[in-house]
Amino acid sequence: LRFFRFHAIYGDPSGGIDADGLAACTTHLDGIPRLSRERVGAEMLKLLGAPDPAPSLGSMQASHVLTVVLPGASAETVTILVHLEDGREPDAIRRLAALGGEDVPERLRLSKANARRLETLRSAALGDWGMAEMGYRLGATDAEDAALVRAALMQQPLLPEQIETLRDAAAQTFPVSAKDLMPDYTGPALGKRLRALEERWIASGFALSKEALLGPDTD
Repeated sequence: LRFFRFHAIYGDPSGGIDADGLAACTTHLDGIPRLSRERVGAEMLKLLGAPDPAPSLGSMQASHVLTVVLPGASAETVTILVHLEDGREPDAIRRLAALGGEDVPERLRLSKANARRLETLRSAALGDWGMAEMGYRLGATDAEDAALVRAALMQQPLLPEQIETLRDAAAQTFPVSAKDLMPDYTGPALGKRLRALEERWIASGFALSKEALLGPDTD
């Protein structure tokens, strides 16, 4: 794994991955499961945080190293993502969300914070939220990262107007609070009512005022 990380960061004078080093990695595949998951996770995050890990990930996939480390992962999606990032700072968790794989937090022994963020980005990218709802619910940074991952998975560009929608939505504040619905609603009914009004507000493009949401025709 350190071999692949080295090439991701420094490249190779010949423009490719060293054949002897790649052969050595392939020969010692059976040793990877014996490495500590903490060590494997640390190396993978360092690799994914490199300027362009795509060539190294492609070689890992071709040599079956990636399959051993993260079954089900796809190096191709990270290749697309790096292109879509268009000069953005490398982010290992964003790229890990695009890479995919089975039981990623456990296999890489991710911290709780990284595991939560990975789940957030992956779920949003694969979910059905529109750009506005994604921006509102996740905030500008995570929403943009999730949208980039979605675009990479769908193999399509993330348009400037979509990014603007995300950022505008992230700045919105829901105008209704729990106290506005009390005492007519309490307990679980209160939470259900708040969620319903919030969804209606989002669907309106954040246009509905507090008065309109609380009006008699909102049921």
